[in-house]
Amino acid sequence: MESVIRMRGALMSLPFMTDDKEGLLRQWLGQMRPFMEEQTTLLNSTAFNQSDVCWGVESSDHKLLANRYAEFVKMAGLNANELKVFKKGLQIGGGEGKLQLFLELGESLQNTGWALSGMYPLGQTLKLVPASTHRDQIEAWYAQHEADAAVLFGRSLAADTYSFFATELFGANARENAELHISQAKALNVNPFPEALLGVLIEDEPAYMESFFKFGKTGLLEMGLRIPNPSEQMMTKLALVLGNSGLDGMAAYEGSLGNGFEKRFLQISRRSTGIIAHNQYALI
Repeated sequence: MESVIRMRGALMSLPFMTDDKEGLLRQWLGQMRPFMEEQTTLLNSTAFNQSDVCWGVESSDHKLLANRYAEFVKMAGLNANELKVFKKGLQIGGGEGKLQLFLELGESLQNTGWALSGMYPLGQTLKLVPASTHRDQIEAWYAQHEADAAVLFGRSLAADTYSFFATELFGANARENAELHISQAKALNVNPFPEALLGVLIEDEPAYMESFFKFGKTGLLEMGLRIPNPSEQMMTKLALVLGNSGLDGMAAYEGSLGNGFEKRFLQISRRSTGIIAHNQYALI
């Protein structure tokens, strides 16, 4: 209960929270709260510039959350057909890894969805991605490199539904992983991250990195990188490279969470509106 109170207090401090969004948050919490303190972990992802936030709950007991999520979808009047896709995702997961449920909120964002975190066959997870030229291009890239595992996949239930997945980058070091990112961007005919941003990552030399992709009906919506346990030095340099540091706001937000959290991932993504970075937390 304490973690829920801390997280909700932090969310309410964000500038875009309205009465409608607070009502949706209360509804979502009302469905998920019975499991928040038992066999689950509370998650949060917040943009550096505090433009959006994602609340989540995670459990290795898939059935525990799946039933509650189905009830929420029906009660909220969301797309019931997406429950079939959700069940397909659970089948792909095969009970392995952890099921995550999430609620996204932002200035013009209000969305819920699910994800599975573990190790899964990439070919199966790509079947949940809408058909498009971009999907074919990235599927061909992975086939060329004989890479066949996803470490994260999921889907939203928004009006414009999207699917997403992440894979391990298999370079021997950070520089090679940056080169793989550039190679993937070239395969998709999109711009990779700028040299200054990739330079920050290379300089920090994270031992592990992931590629992240989000697809909608029209193709690629978002492409990025995920780095676990980011260093404070890298976070500071990255914020400065992005131009709108948001360091003071992020420090205040983390302060409202108290001491009971850990940074799980830094996720940097290129969207149509530009590059955005998120901190992903787990409350402990």
